[in-house]
Amino acid sequence: MSSYAGVSGDESSNIIRRPSWARQHALALLAAFSIMLASCSPVLCQAAPELESQVLGDLSLAAVAPVGDDLEIAYADILSFRIPLNAGYLIYERIDSRGVRNLCLANYNSNGIDFELIIDLFPLETESVTSLDMMARGLLSAGTRAQVVGSKGIEVSGLPGFDVTVRGVVYDRVMPKSEIRMVFLTDFSTGITFTLVERQHGPEDHAIAMNGVLATLQFTDPWRKDACIGHN
Repeated sequence: MSSYAGVSGDESSNIIRRPSWARQHALALLAAFSIMLASCSPVLCQAAPELESQVLGDLSLAAVAPVGDDLEIAYADILSFRIPLNAGYLIYERIDSRGVRNLCLANYNSNGIDFELIIDLFPLETESVTSLDMMARGLLSAGTRAQVVGSKGIEVSGLPGFDVTVRGVVYDRVMPKSEIRMVFLTDFSTGITFTLVERQHGPEDHAIAMNGVLATLQFTDPWRKDACIGHN
């Protein structure tokens, strides 16, 4: 982790010696399926719900370690949170439209990506675009299409912030299936956002996933005042 821490009996023998066309066809299909399964991408293979949560690729912003029945994710030497080991989550990093590398948490099912939780840590006094700016621009661009589903103040692990859920807003060039939920926390020098973008409609399930992360969130003290995570 950097300083910023930013998956037979005899009858059978006779059939094998003189295979019918149908059996040959079935064997060919089985072989093809086996090859596909062996070569499928981690994302596609992750669709099975019984698979364990796991890291995809190398992480430069965070470190992940098993702790009992959970995976603990330590991020940027500033905070940590846990996810269930048997939840089938994917942990990875990607660069967003701002050129900023983000830590991401996603869930996949048989229909593809279910949701993506994007974590962004940044100094408040900065000229660069932040995840808060991205949400604000999305709201302005959406105009009357934007609908606030819920908005409230929040305190997580002793830090104040706000919790807002909206519909009809594009975030980082992604049109959500229905809702975007952003939780913003700050120590008044550094901010952190947890932005959950729905790819499939499931607000109740997604709320459980987000709340599970927030319930396990812990901060080191003090926050690093020079934190500028993921910027090149």
